[in-house]
Amino acid sequence: MRKLTLLALPLLAVPALAQAQPKKCAAPVDGVPSLDCLRDDVLVLDGTKTAQGVAGIEPLVISDKAANPPAPAMGMPATPPMIVPCTEPADCIVNYPAAVSYAVGLVGPGYNKRWDQFVVFGQMMAPVTNAPGPLFYRDGYRATLDGGANDVDRIGLTVKARTRPMVGYIAAGGTTQIGAANNTPIPWNPVAGAFAPCGRAPRRDTDPQAAQPAKALCFPTLYNYFDALAQATGSMFGPYLNGPNMIQLSVAPAIKTGLVSVDARGVATAKDEAIQARIWNSFLNLKGSILGGNNYRDNGNGTYESTRPTPYYGINIPFASGWKAGTVLSGSQLLRFHPLELYLMGFVPGIPEEVPPIQSLVDVKPEQVYRPTVTAFSGDVGPNMGLRPGVAIRPGKTPGAIGINDILAANGGERSPAFDRAPHFIKQLWIVVTKPQNLIDAGATPAGDAKAMADARTAALRHIDNVALYRHYFAAYFYMLAQYRGRLVTTFDGQADDDAYWEFGQPVDDKQAFAPDGGVDIRLNGWEPILNSPELKQVMRVIASPGGNAGVQFTGKPLAMRVPGNQMDSVAPYNSIAIRMRVPPNVPKKAFATLAFDNGPAIRVPASCGTPARAGCTETGTLINDGKWRTYTASLSGNADFTGGNWTGFKFIPSSEGFNTGNEFEGIEVDYIRIGSVPSSKDADFTSPYCKDCNALPDNAAKTACQKGCAGKGEFDRFKVSLADGWIDSEDNCPANYNPLQEDGNNDGVGDACEDFDGDGVVNADDNCPTTTNSRQRDKDQDGVGDVCDEDTNNSACFLAPEAIGGPMTGRPSMVMLLAFGGVAGVLLFRRRKRR
Repeated sequence: MRKLTLLALPLLAVPALAQAQPKKCAAPVDGVPSLDCLRDDVLVLDGTKTAQGVAGIEPLVISDKAANPPAPAMGMPATPPMIVPCTEPADCIVNYPAAVSYAVGLVGPGYNKRWDQFVVFGQMMAPVTNAPGPLFYRDGYRATLDGGANDVDRIGLTVKARTRPMVGYIAAGGTTQIGAANNTPIPWNPVAGAFAPCGRAPRRDTDPQAAQPAKALCFPTLYNYFDALAQATGSMFGPYLNGPNMIQLSVAPAIKTGLVSVDARGVATAKDEAIQARIWNSFLNLKGSILGGNNYRDNGNGTYESTRPTPYYGINIPFASGWKAGTVLSGSQLLRFHPLELYLMGFVPGIPEEVPPIQSLVDVKPEQVYRPTVTAFSGDVGPNMGLRPGVAIRPGKTPGAIGINDILAANGGERSPAFDRAPHFIKQLWIVVTKPQNLIDAGATPAGDAKAMADARTAALRHIDNVALYRHYFAAYFYMLAQYRGRLVTTFDGQADDDAYWEFGQPVDDKQAFAPDGGVDIRLNGWEPILNSPELKQVMRVIASPGGNAGVQFTGKPLAMRVPGNQMDSVAPYNSIAIRMRVPPNVPKKAFATLAFDNGPAIRVPASCGTPARAGCTETGTLINDGKWRTYTASLSGNADFTGGNWTGFKFIPSSEGFNTGNEFEGIEVDYIRIGSVPSSKDADFTSPYCKDCNALPDNAAKTACQKGCAGKGEFDRFKVSLADGWIDSEDNCPANYNPLQEDGNNDGVGDACEDFDGDGVVNADDNCPTTTNSRQRDKDQDGVGDVCDEDTNNSACFLAPEAIGGPMTGRPSMVMLLAFGGVAGVLLFRRRKRR
């Protein structure tokens, strides 16, 4: 087998030597960060150093031009290059080869397979024009190295060019480029809006020079920053495949070619073969893939038109930041990796069942372009246009198809190693190069002002923390884009994954990772269709359990888990558990789930009394066995047993009560398990019971507050008290109101308890007649039911009576009627129980 080395960084191929772990970053002094240290597994580098700032480190050479290695000085200045070679605060750029060389010298020799890629950010550094961004560069040939991480063959890379699926690095751009990251406090939503440097969409039938005003890193209107970073990550492997019968499967994207060179400072920013930027031929129908494939729609009139990506089903929001509870992305037109790209990365096998045939329009000629009118192919319309909606072509015949077996035959066989032996993850070391402190101070406005300088330093520190935050979020986002078939490992040592998030989309890995224990019967089938629906699902299905402590043990295979409990160790502290489940009716109503950390605390899910439980609190949180999907949660941040340790494993107990469905397609379905960070892990709900019901409250603190507040009031007066409902704020569909059953009659993601269906200004949770307008809340017989909808009261003309501003709602939809007997009954259940 030909060996195409994935890791070709200096000194990393010495397997017998131990790695050097940099020190942990100390607290900043006067706004100046500590340097050459680790901040939440991100390597923070001193931007004032040179590539040879560590003795004996050879600068990286960017060249893949020949089998014979070039001289070390090729493409580099005669003197050791500066990592940040600039003098103007607003026009700085990282010298990526120098930064990587310095990083390698800092961490020293060690295990040669601990990383596949370096991801290098510049702190607050991005020039005004042609700003760099997520772009994958390969390291030059090094005769002293043989082998590396994830050696791969038969994916289109050639021995003659000494190319490799991996390394050196991803030039990730400056932290100022990433949307609203500059001024938004963390947690921050990195998928809001398009990635700014993509430019604007091409204009049809106008001056082609006006179509793309600046060289872009990705195509207009479609990518967010994480999509662009995922494209650079996937570029490690392709696309470089050969096509059958000389079909050109991939091309160099015109939109990126202007960025690839080496300037006088040794910074690789424009034409150089080392980058080898490639995308799929844009006349292949790859459903709008991350790596540049278009999606074609058959217009039914003999034309095919490039459109936005196809809807993406069966996906969840990979992190809570920026989203309200109940938000659904499934069915949205989102970019993701195509199955062919997953095959190249080793995440799926090269078989037709996993990689379906690809519709091909590659034999189209310019005269067959129906819209816009063209006379020759260009970067705007042609094979290298990539992800450009609105181009219509008339091929004159039914498009053909290219199957995976055709592709394998054209490339000498299946990818080697094949899926069953390939790692289903990519290892990245994240690096942020700091902007020299004098340039940060010089960029303060007004110049020389002490407060402005202090503010600039504070902002610069936040940019370092943002990179650490991106690291956590990007791992989850990449997992989603890979359809839960492959992962990223971004911890410094690469030996454990700190993205504690499982979606059960890769049954080969999932069956290694989760083992039934104590008589639990589970199924891990990967992606499954949903009957009579375009949706797909991937679940861990629990068919039967004896209850008690029987559950599913996380084994640490194929990837170990690392979850630090200390809330100060991470910019995205592990403060919550979220488990999305569908619980069928044959599971007993009083059941609850548990996530028990190995040799650590057992966390009840849901837990209305907190974790650990508050003294004097009677637990009321249980699983809801109505067959609906819900995200059950529990807080970790207040649990001293959790925050005082570091955790590498857990046992998930799906039900405290025994059950057996007797059907392998029915049971508790677990959509995902996530131990992670949410904007708020508090459970800060309120309820307004009658004063006579204070003693029935299940929490001593709430009971005491109610009794104190009701002193001197009548028994049918109300008093508002805090009472947790077992759903933390970030996943509670009504975070201000006590609603343990999470009723949502209209499925809008907002709980019925905090909506006002009758529009009388009183939310349903506090409305004694939530389906009929009664803003005065009159209740003559004081039975907890408003007069306007009380059968015990004569209300034949109540809408004209002074007790109510409005009468019964005419033509109410059936949903509201159902709420009157179902959802509202649940809202009132708490107060009705207290009278029994």
